[in-house]
Amino acid sequence: MRPFRFRESLIVTFVCVSLLHSFSLAQWTTSGNNIYNSNSGSVGIGINPNSSTRLHVNGGLLYVTGSGGMIELYPSDVPAVLSLVRPSTSYGSYITLATQGVEDWNFGVEYGGTDDFKFKVSSTAVMTLMKSNGYVGIGTTSPSNKLTVSGNVDFTGNVGIGTTTPGQKLDIVGNTQISGGNPFFLTSTGTGTYNKTVFYHDLTNGFYIDLARASDYSGATPLDFNINARGGGANFLKIKGSNGYIGVGTLTPQSKLAVNGTITCREVIVTQSGWPDFVFDESYKLMPLPDVENFIKTNKHLPNIPSAGKVETNGLNVGEMQSKLLQKVEELTLYVIQLQKRNKELETRLEKIERD
Repeated sequence: MRPFRFRESLIVTFVCVSLLHSFSLAQWTTSGNNIYNSNSGSVGIGINPNSSTRLHVNGGLLYVTGSGGMIELYPSDVPAVLSLVRPSTSYGSYITLATQGVEDWNFGVEYGGTDDFKFKVSSTAVMTLMKSNGYVGIGTTSPSNKLTVSGNVDFTGNVGIGTTTPGQKLDIVGNTQISGGNPFFLTSTGTGTYNKTVFYHDLTNGFYIDLARASDYSGATPLDFNINARGGGANFLKIKGSNGYIGVGTLTPQSKLAVNGTITCREVIVTQSGWPDFVFDESYKLMPLPDVENFIKTNKHLPNIPSAGKVETNGLNVGEMQSKLLQKVEELTLYVIQLQKRNKELETRLEKIERD
């Protein structure tokens, strides 16, 4: 009976091993150097896997070794792929996001002596974090400061320099220095127009402020420059862009300087051509006093002197009026000289009559 039981146990063991081997072959398939599992369940390493997880690794690390090794997630129902690329002497360690087989984004540490961290679009770096100093570059792989941006920057909120609570689009607390050879532009856009204010310094002629309405300040339509009280309640100063006329207290200057109000100064110098020294020329025709009298009776003002009505309407040309007044003083001098000569003649005749 004992040998029979031994043979029976051996047969049972052989059958179990055969069934286990058959079961294992049913789970895994070999193809050359490859092995794969085609069942619809889950695989667990170090754990009984959750039914919703295809691969569940519990504890330890997942290593990918060998040249060009990577982990790639490529869903079959969407044209997208996520790749985790292992370090290499050419590219470093990267995480790559791609669509339809095209490498769109990747970010990671790039080898090559610097080991800088880079964000790339395709093969072009759009942001760099330097390992040596922590400098960040946007649009450049060699930032020279804490933040270096190569290109334009758009902000929709407020920007504060020297403050953490900016109240305007640009809020600067502290001194501001602008240097370099290019002009400093302040630009504001409005409905239907493009307004540009240009501040710049010319080494020959000094500091300039240009006001224009155009996409380019050069050759653009000039704008008026205004200085008003807060809220526009008072018009302090206007410079007309069309002709350079300056108005103080008025928006409609009619000359180079128009002042609506009183001017206080110590001295006024007026340059004037045509000073009336011609009155003393021998060829000058002095109006006879009877004619002067008749003119005054008819016009109620002196000859060549504007009337009160014209002054009220057109104002007074100070330089011209000074010239005309001096002309009248010189004419009066000639009249006095004539009268003095006439009186001298009369005195001589009177003395002769008295002697006779």
